Amino acid sequence: MILKKLTAAVIAASTAIIPFTAETLNVFTPLNAYSEETADVSSFPDWIPQSFDDAVNFRNKYGAVHIGDENDSYPFYDSDLLCVVFKETSYSTKKYDIKNTGGLVTVFYHDVFVDEVNDTAYEVMTYKNAATSKPDFKVQFSCDAELQKEYSFTSIGTQVVETDIYSWLPDCEEEYRKYAESNTNLSVKDNYVVFCLSHDAGTAYDWVLNDTGKECFELETVSDCSPESSVPVDGGEINKVCVYKAVKDGYDKISYDFVLLHASDDEGKKSLVADCAVINDAKNILLSGDMRVSLVDYDTGELLTLPEIAIQRIWTDISKDTPEGKINCNMFPVGFRTNPAVVDLGNFFDGYNFSFGLDIHNLPVGYYLQDTNGKSAGYYNGTVVPDDHMIVKKYDNGSADVVFKLKFTPTGDINDDDEFNVADLVLLQKWLLGSADAKLINWKVADFCNDNVLNVFDLCLMRKALIQPFNIPVSLSITKTGGYAGVHIVWKVYKDDGKYILSYDDQKGYEATEPMIVEISEADYSEIMSLNYDWIIDKYNKTPHEKVIDGFNYKTILSYENGDEKETSADMANVLVKLEKLLDKYLSSTTYVEPDKRTTNGSPLRVMVNDLKLYSGPNESYQAITLIPNGTRLHELGYQTDNDKWLFTEYKGQYGWIKTIEDDNRTVTIYFDEYLDKPVIYLYPEKETDVHVELELTEAELSTTYPKYNNGWDVTAYPDGKLVNKADGTHHKYLFWDAVHCRTRFDFSKGFCVAGSDTESFLKEKLAYMGLNEDEMNEFIVYWLPLMEHNKYNLITFQGDAYTDSAKLNITPTPDSMLRVFMAYVPLEEFVNIEPQQLETFERKGFTVVEWGGSKIQ
Repeated sequence: MILKKLTAAVIAASTAIIPFTAETLNVFTPLNAYSEETADVSSFPDWIPQSFDDAVNFRNKYGAVHIGDENDSYPFYDSDLLCVVFKETSYSTKKYDIKNTGGLVTVFYHDVFVDEVNDTAYEVMTYKNAATSKPDFKVQFSCDAELQKEYSFTSIGTQVVETDIYSWLPDCEEEYRKYAESNTNLSVKDNYVVFCLSHDAGTAYDWVLNDTGKECFELETVSDCSPESSVPVDGGEINKVCVYKAVKDGYDKISYDFVLLHASDDEGKKSLVADCAVINDAKNILLSGDMRVSLVDYDTGELLTLPEIAIQRIWTDISKDTPEGKINCNMFPVGFRTNPAVVDLGNFFDGYNFSFGLDIHNLPVGYYLQDTNGKSAGYYNGTVVPDDHMIVKKYDNGSADVVFKLKFTPTGDINDDDEFNVADLVLLQKWLLGSADAKLINWKVADFCNDNVLNVFDLCLMRKALIQPFNIPVSLSITKTGGYAGVHIVWKVYKDDGKYILSYDDQKGYEATEPMIVEISEADYSEIMSLNYDWIIDKYNKTPHEKVIDGFNYKTILSYENGDEKETSADMANVLVKLEKLLDKYLSSTTYVEPDKRTTNGSPLRVMVNDLKLYSGPNESYQAITLIPNGTRLHELGYQTDNDKWLFTEYKGQYGWIKTIEDDNRTVTIYFDEYLDKPVIYLYPEKETDVHVELELTEAELSTTYPKYNNGWDVTAYPDGKLVNKADGTHHKYLFWDAVHCRTRFDFSKGFCVAGSDTESFLKEKLAYMGLNEDEMNEFIVYWLPLMEHNKYNLITFQGDAYTDSAKLNITPTPDSMLRVFMAYVPLEEFVNIEPQQLETFERKGFTVVEWGGSKIQ
């Protein structure tokens, strides 16, 4: 190949720039041409062709036109270089002209690259745009004075933007591939029908026009997107795009058949068929199966601006009746980002049970679709609900045009606190006055005039909406259910016999209780009743409220003076916050007697009787605050040093005293969750001796014994510790017992916080120090170690009088020495500081009795 460079002209910022404004100017004429030797080629952007091969690559990648800058950062706003590359065949015998018209543009670079063997040239013209009062211009390409191509542009500042059909229509191989992948081989763009047609060169197959669409269309252009090459090639692919423009409304069809040329049958035939409905004065085209969706203002009919990024969705419910029964067609919601938009749902109107509607999520701010009797607005198999919010027009080609009419109702909640009140009015007024600290979180909700402007007129309408009277209920009931823990709580505010009542009722399963009832002031009652519940309900109905896993559900009943009731599922979380604060206010105002001693590690306990009274002090002369149901779990928080019948606790935020045993000294009202686990008693007489052992429990109930306890144990004991049960002659190493419903107040004021992994060494050291022998110590550790060593920490104390006074041993004959080791421990996740317990050693003398046991405190 012999390539000849005819002209080179490089015009950079440091050189003179040639303006081209005359509409008939032939820019191929080398006016003020610069020689190759003086051209500053080092300043060229890489994407501007500088050779014949570069021009071929440019045409395959960009087509005839590309807009960029010296760093090729298009589409950024400094894209001020426009490059056009025209292919000129039969170059030596034809006259080619390039001219620009209209706005002021200047030549940045101009060159022609010629292949003399094939008599083909590529002419490269690059313009640099400058800000101008005439932003629109065209570039025209002519051959022998006949116009071949025309490209239109505009400029925004110095940025160039293409405005003709080729701004979206492919005219090269790479653009063709991308367009066909995104839009398929048959698509619609505005009022154009676009066919992407490919076939292999050199074969007998090609695309042939069948239905011409001449009633409603005319051929706009055919764009050749076949790959270009600097050398002749055999075969390859032929790509072309045929574009038809709608010219009048109606039904028409355009089709292409892919056939074997000159064949008498349909062997290998396939077709692309555009079955079209042309509407809106030939501005829109709907193919068979298309559904055009528009969102408009209910009152003005104007198209709405959709929120950026957010996707609008169409929900569907589709089924088909068949001889075998109904078949459900499950579909995900169909999404769209533009308004109007075309979605693929038109085929379902005929032959299907078809219902659909607009999902209420992501709607333009202030707009909503109204529900009817709890039913979402939509098209229900031929019926629109409600009948004035949608327009559904079906066309004979199986397409449809659907218009959703959305109402605009600003909430006024400009500070986004889920309430519309005077605070919103004050904020808007401060903002209009230019206050620096007035920040509008969501300005659109205050656009009462719906003109996208906030001004004094919106302020006036906001004030009017705020003072508009609304219904005030006389009683309120809110039931809150769900959540991760599965709550079921009922709040009530009402008037009863001249008193104003706030009620809290936790009805969850095993924790079901009697309602907590407090009397509140008339002012607090009026504040709750005067909340704008109509506004809360209206806002809820106009905004998305989909089900959330582990979310809360609300059921609210409002009762009015005239006997009417209103029920709603609206989110009442903010109202409940007010009720919780109100309850805390009244509960915290209750006075109580402070205990002599507060317990920091209060033992857990459960109520054993119905309606256990909580008093403000440790005897029945004090005020009864509330009733505590049977089975309620509490914690001991304190006690009096001279009164072991009463303990201090807390129930639902109320502090007070409960009686642990009735006046008959037999009926206990509570029991502690801990139990006395595996106390065992060893007997070591100096000689074979008959021994009687009795156990007196004052704060627990005996549960399991071995051998069986029958008003005591009667055994024959031997010096080595062997025991023979007189009742049945069985042999034992020790006497075993345990107890439940323990009410003992264990002492955790001193002790040890021990890592679980250190439990074994700790027990060996302390048990040996206190006097257990090796066998006794091993049996203790074998039982307790598996329960303790896997805890992160254990808070351990060895109990003294608190244990021995509540579990008394009466032994006949009387022992000479007795050791009772009872360990109480609490599993912990974190280390705690505690004053170390001082332990005593034990010396065995004469008839010796040893006991060990323990209790795990949760």
